[in-house]
Amino acid sequence: TETTSSNQGKEPQGEPYSFSVDTQLTVLDLVFLDKKGNVRSLDLSGDNVNDVLEVKEDGVPQKIEFFEPTDAELAALLLIDYSKQAFFWSAYSEGEVWYGPLYLIKELKENDWIGIMLYDLNTEKWLEFTQSKAEAEGAIDRLWRISPNFSESNISDAVLDVLDIANAQKHRFTVVLLSTGFDTFPRRIKTNFFEEVIPRAKNSRVVFYPIGI
Repeated sequence: TETTSSNQGKEPQGEPYSFSVDTQLTVLDLVFLDKKGNVRSLDLSGDNVNDVLEVKEDGVPQKIEFFEPTDAELAALLLIDYSKQAFFWSAYSEGEVWYGPLYLIKELKENDWIGIMLYDLNTEKWLEFTQSKAEAEGAIDRLWRISPNFSESNISDAVLDVLDIANAQKHRFTVVLLSTGFDTFPRRIKTNFFEEVIPRAKNSRVVFYPIGI
């Protein structure tokens, strides 16, 4: 860590002051994904963890002292295609499309966070992140009582907007995407969804669970 001091707005004098600290233990949070990007559990004991996992520091393998699952807080975002065509299909299913989001909300743990964003031509925050299940359920209930404004369904813009938000989050970040899959009028990309959006999503720490409408 490096710090530099200044005196009443004057330019700092001399070289920055720096210090270093040696530590015998470093805690790493890991998420295991299969080749399709699905989260998988890894059942390891202290006896065999070093046979399966390898952690290196500056190219030197380090011994793993212990391995255990954690119960960290989760930030779950519902990203919902709310274009006119998506609304038509959800109405055609007699609201069945909303069962999944409501079930997810019920399954959240006490310290987890839930937020809701809608997209059609634009991306809109429908519910700020909250730990209140009742508030989240109420937001879904209000949603199916309104009519969409646009027919456009810009999934590229919406996913990029979400990735921007995820970079500022400290919690594990999961996105449940309810979408028609249409990308009718994207404005944030120059080529297409597969060339620009998918690579960025793969290189992020966000886990996406898409559900087709």
